[in-house]
Amino acid sequence: MTVSVNETEVRNPLRPVRIPPTGVSPADLGRWYRRQRREFYERIAALVDIPTRPTASQGIAWPASGNRRLYNSLIVLPYLGDFDHPGRYSPCWTIRGAPIPRIHLNHISWEPSRAQQFRWEGERNYDHRATMSGHELELTVDIRELVDFAPWVLEWLKAVEQGDVSIMPTPPHRLEDDTSPQDLLRTCYEWTLAADEDYRARHQENEQRERRRAEWLAQVSRRTGQGSQPKGVTS
Repeated sequence: MTVSVNETEVRNPLRPVRIPPTGVSPADLGRWYRRQRREFYERIAALVDIPTRPTASQGIAWPASGNRRLYNSLIVLPYLGDFDHPGRYSPCWTIRGAPIPRIHLNHISWEPSRAQQFRWEGERNYDHRATMSGHELELTVDIRELVDFAPWVLEWLKAVEQGDVSIMPTPPHRLEDDTSPQDLLRTCYEWTLAADEDYRARHQENEQRERRRAEWLAQVSRRTGQGSQPKGVTS
């Protein structure tokens, strides 16, 4: 359900917004992000067999279709400017909105416990360890799109497992590129158009802010006649 939000007057700080209005703190946006992530995991858990209990550090996992010695691992990580280090702020990242979530399917591995492996396989066999499926996808979405992609990710996985382009689902939101079903069968890395536009807008704002800061430092330096930074200014 799409919620219309007046970005200058928001009564509920947890309602989905792109640019936080005055009074909406990063903590409020973080809570809203965690609510969206929790609902995403709940939808996944309702659609798969024998899922693990979702956690922030490991996400959710379930046995692969047709082979319970393989498992699927899915985790959503929050990105705040540094896509090499989820959850860590980039030095020049503005607090423009909620984190940009990236869905990692079979991309980040973890070892299931013996008890979990027994639940999946139905027998105690300690001669092997369950291994993660090789069908991998990294999908970056806008926070407001996250929940809608829960069933799509599972349908994408089914089509890839079977190698059947005829059952490849249509994304619930437009991807950055007009990717065909054939391309989706081979892809492992995608962005939605909304996520890409948000990411570019944030970086453009950061560049403008850094230019203004550099101009201000230059003016202060000229006024003081010193080449060093004024007291209290850090690089």
